[in-house]
Amino acid sequence: MADLNPDGLLVLDLEDREIVYVNHRVESLLGYSVAEVCEQGYTFFEAVLHPEEQASYLLLLEGCKGLQKGACTKKELRLRLAGGDWRWCSICHTPFKQNEHFLVYAEHTVLRCAAGLQGHR
Repeated sequence: MADLNPDGLLVLDLEDREIVYVNHRVESLLGYSVAEVCEQGYTFFEAVLHPEEQASYLLLLEGCKGLQKGACTKKELRLRLAGGDWRWCSICHTPFKQNEHFLVYAEHTVLRCAAGLQGHR
């Protein structure tokens, strides 16, 4: 299902500060391969985030730690494309965890969904 989603999906472990999963859509969204995102690791978004939005992004991540089951945060942020240009993206987080059988709720793991915004600002 994740590979059918038109948005970039990442699963972040906020406690261990690591990326658990990245779908291939991140390449069409930002121009970075899954391997490049995984190589950079948890700090990937901090590295591609517009400097003016660093503080609000860190607050957003901190707020994710207390998200309740079914809750979602949304924020529009500028991300640097692999070619150097900036793109406005809508970033959503929701609590998420997967085991070998099904998806379950977990406070410290979030699903991040990133969608590009066309003609924005």
